[in-house]
Amino acid sequence: MSKNETPSFKHLNKLQIDPGKSIEFTFFNVVGEPTLFVRPTTQENKRYLNAVLSRGNRTIRRMRGNKITVAVLSENRAQDRELFPKYVVTGWKSETVLDAKGRSVPFSEESCAQFLEALPNDIFDELRTFCGEPENWRERDELNHEDVKDLAGNSGAGSSGK
Repeated sequence: MSKNETPSFKHLNKLQIDPGKSIEFTFFNVVGEPTLFVRPTTQENKRYLNAVLSRGNRTIRRMRGNKITVAVLSENRAQDRELFPKYVVTGWKSETVLDAKGRSVPFSEESCAQFLEALPNDIFDELRTFCGEPENWRERDELNHEDVKDLAGNSGAGSSGK
């Protein structure tokens, strides 16, 4: 690169999280293996984050005072059970979400709220954790051909073979 040339970092754009992108999340430990289409709960999902912030002033005050309790955590989970059907879950594979009689349930905001409410806390928390993890929303950066060739040449480097 010459001194007058401005570096380009456009290749980093692919690391941006698309707030409108929905990806699949499957509850493998639930009958029927329900598969939901979800959006991130990261700061890129402004509608979700604004709803959390508008409801969360009391919780934020408690947390500032180092008063994180089971009640605060339960309150946050209950809030997410209300907000996920509106701002995070965009649909599901109907044939995988079953009612108590084993019938598939078409997606609606109301049926989604009922489904999420029925989930045990630890299973719902799996969804919350998945949606909040930025790496789940980034495109995978595959190694290019030259990188693979370089790595292949380094296999066993530094090994005495003993």
